[in-house]
Amino acid sequence: MRLSRKWAKIGRILFYTGTAGWIITAVLQLVYLNAAVRAYPPIPEPVWIDVLWIGFFVWMAIGLWIRLWHCRCPHCGAWNVRVPSPWKRGEVLHCPRCGNRLEYDDT
Repeated sequence: MRLSRKWAKIGRILFYTGTAGWIITAVLQLVYLNAAVRAYPPIPEPVWIDVLWIGFFVWMAIGLWIRLWHCRCPHCGAWNVRVPSPWKRGEVLHCPRCGNRLEYDDT
């Protein structure tokens, strides 16, 4: 049985973009919090920052779920399988739990 490289790429992209967006919105929250503390009268924090923060967290969680669900070892079902690098097509990976070779399709 071969693992899908397509799902590995999708999971990696969703997780990394969600993490980056989540960190950026957290920094935006800190900037607005700093501006709100210094202003008189206090400025309320915009709701769109909280919506973006929650949205990027959900985006990151979906990427993690795809990575854990679709990239498990087909032999033993281990969830701690390394996702292959998108730039190394001939990379040989082995399951850390059972030691069997993980084969990814190159579609």
